[in-house]
Amino acid sequence: MTPFAHPSPHQNPQAVLSLVEATCRKIAPVWPLDSFVAVNPYHGLIHRPFSAVGRYLAETTGENLYMARAWFAEKIATGAITAADLSAAARELKSDLSLDAIKQAARHEPVKKHPLPLLALELNRRDAPPFLVFVIDQISGYLAAHYDRGQALWHLPAEAHTSLFSSWRQYTLIDRSSSAAGLKGVRKNLLSVPNRSQDALSWALAKIDLPEAQWPDYLFATLKSIGGWASYCRYLLWQAELKGEEQHDLHDLMTIRLVWDALILMEMDEPVHQHWRIKMQEWQRHAYAASDSSIDEILLAAAEIAFRRAVARGLKSNQADAPIPAPAVQMAFCIDVRSEVFRRHLEACMPNLETIGFAGFFGVPVDYCRLKESYSRAHMPVLLKPTYRVQQSGDEGIATRQHARLSRSASWKQFKLSAASCFTFVESAGLSYVPRLLADTFGWHRSSAPPDEAGLTAAERAELHPVLKGIDGGALSEQEKITLAEGMLRGLGLIDRFAPIILLAGHGSSTTNNPHRAGLDCGACAGQTGEVNARVAVTLFNEPA
Repeated sequence: MTPFAHPSPHQNPQAVLSLVEATCRKIAPVWPLDSFVAVNPYHGLIHRPFSAVGRYLAETTGENLYMARAWFAEKIATGAITAADLSAAARELKSDLSLDAIKQAARHEPVKKHPLPLLALELNRRDAPPFLVFVIDQISGYLAAHYDRGQALWHLPAEAHTSLFSSWRQYTLIDRSSSAAGLKGVRKNLLSVPNRSQDALSWALAKIDLPEAQWPDYLFATLKSIGGWASYCRYLLWQAELKGEEQHDLHDLMTIRLVWDALILMEMDEPVHQHWRIKMQEWQRHAYAASDSSIDEILLAAAEIAFRRAVARGLKSNQADAPIPAPAVQMAFCIDVRSEVFRRHLEACMPNLETIGFAGFFGVPVDYCRLKESYSRAHMPVLLKPTYRVQQSGDEGIATRQHARLSRSASWKQFKLSAASCFTFVESAGLSYVPRLLADTFGWHRSSAPPDEAGLTAAERAELHPVLKGIDGGALSEQEKITLAEGMLRGLGLIDRFAPIILLAGHGSSTTNNPHRAGLDCGACAGQTGEVNARVAVTLFNEPA
């Protein structure tokens, strides 16, 4: 053993489990591409002050939450941030720094912090990329296959009731890529790793042998090193908790990542062990030490004070004294910034038209299920839980014909992409694609149909319509409809002065070959279009009493 040995995590497994749970909660979820929405990347840290989070991230992962000081210096030089703003910010933060000292510091960038030295990043071969690059590639490749939802032509064999960690362990035992990366003993050493995730985590922490005080920071930095997949696993946990279920993939991912660090450490000689532990001790001595981050806090606070002053001045100068006439038309748009262009021009063209901004789901938190499908999708802000269900209604033969068309299209696509037939396809049918290639080149093509409308004719699309139901699929009572309609109207701010015509404008997008297509749809509808919500709301409002 090394002279740096510390108490084993096996002695207190409950403390380790609590620590893992707390660390996982610091990760923000990210939604998959079919429901892609913007999420605060630091959502898991929102309970802490901004300045504290800034210092924490700088010390552990090297992330910087502040603008470059050159940006603040330019604002000061142009007068956008005044001396009064800087003085007010210093007083607000109870800083005794002088005005001259703040201005002088703004001209120089702070000394860059050294993040926590992760094992896989620090231990590597000479003249070769860090092992962290290989580790992330190996984990990412496995997870991409594990979470495949039908995109891949070849699927990873899955075993029922097998945890993420256990299945990764089985896969890695036969994966020879580690030997090619210079880690010859990984598969042999992996045989000694317990098959149960919690036991494997304790095993890895014991091998890494860090002081218990460093565990929280090391676990967080380790999980952030594979942040994309960690955020996706956090999404799975989020969705499970909305349903009152359990989900352990994020815990398993942390175990996988820590086990890799331990396996790499087992490949190294003792002097290399000691070199890394000395670097950890140096990091511990300098971490969270007094720094000039207070300058960044003052500069940011001053910029916010200047911004508030400008907004207040603009509001005061644009006060309208004339009475507002009753509108002839009221149009409710999503508060997406793209709606502002429509609202501004419509109000300029029609003085008796009033526009309203509201979240694009219009206060109807629903799950939407298409015709003859059992899978439903949320059409509401991702932080909410659905309280209603919308079922697409129409002739079931439409869904049958749509499925047949999509199946033929998928078969043709597989023929084009198959390794056995792709060359035959080019030789036999390649020339038929010349018009389409020219159209794509010169922008003559039409955008692809939205996924929900693919395989449908215009007449079939017109025949389908959404029907609002209870979350259990049953019909809503009159009182439930009244309560829902009242809540929507109050949310829209429509409690009096109703116009003869009220229009709800949902929005979506139309793009071609864009994997982030859902990010251009309505964020308040969980990356779906606002059509379903708008149609359901309008149908409810127009229903006779």
